[in-house]
Amino acid sequence: MCLLSFLLTFLLKSRFEVASNILAPMIFPNTELPSFEEIFEDENVNKLVFPNDDMVYIFKMEDLSEPSVIGSSMHVVRRYLHIPSGMYLLIKFLV
Repeated sequence: MCLLSFLLTFLLKSRFEVASNILAPMIFPNTELPSFEEIFEDENVNKLVFPNDDMVYIFKMEDLSEPSVIGSSMHVVRRYLHIPSGMYLLIKFLV
């Protein structure tokens, strides 16, 4: 759920509603997904945990370096350096 919550924070509300109304029944049958507002109230949303690092970081775009584009087609994948941890982070943006 944490990874799903993290990824959904990048979706616009309208895209989330479309995804939850159309795709969710196919992916998660008989499961009710939380609302957009409920996701942001979750205590695990917007937290970063990296392997081999005991720290838990609050996700802030200001903590990321300028991105480099890794790939694109129906989406764009950007690579960022998370400055506080020194770790790289890949983020997929849906277009």
